[in-house]
Amino acid sequence: MHLRFSRARLRVAQFAFVLFLLIPTGVVLALPPTVAISPASGALASGQVGVSYSQTFSASDGIVNDTYVWSTTGVLPAGLALSTTTGTTTTLTGIPTSATSSTFTLTAQSATDATGVSTNNYSVSIFAAPQSSSTNLVANGSFEVAAGNLPQSWTQGGYGTNTTVFTYPVFGINNTKA
Repeated sequence: MHLRFSRARLRVAQFAFVLFLLIPTGVVLALPPTVAISPASGALASGQVGVSYSQTFSASDGIVNDTYVWSTTGVLPAGLALSTTTGTTTTLTGIPTSATSSTFTLTAQSATDATGVSTNNYSVSIFAAPQSSSTNLVANGSFEVAAGNLPQSWTQGGYGTNTTVFTYPVFGINNTKA
């Protein structure tokens, strides 16, 4: 006996199925671990060229003594790298060498279960070091700035106790912008 169903009838007919699993005593069903990376995805603390940078990441999945294999994709700021590629934590560390904004993906994979993986997306901005310049104070109270760079702050010292401090933006002697 052959049953024939038309497509129209199959589309109209809907069935609800309930699936029961009979699990023998002593059998444990294990789901893949859910790995969580901290801190959560997002912007990390900014850094500065020439100044040591450090950001620690940790992973957990509820399995005691589990370790992780850490990896990145994308571009890390020049001068920064992961401190380790295995363990429960890793640190993005180093001394940034150039000003940039970078985005990268950090992955932590459980060393005990290859299906336990988590990825987070991060961004980090590295700012240029403040510019310094040499300033020459001249006897008439005016100032000269080498290479055309204005200092972020400077002091005009006079004779006796007459001292005036100017802060960025630098204003000239007659209180006009230099």
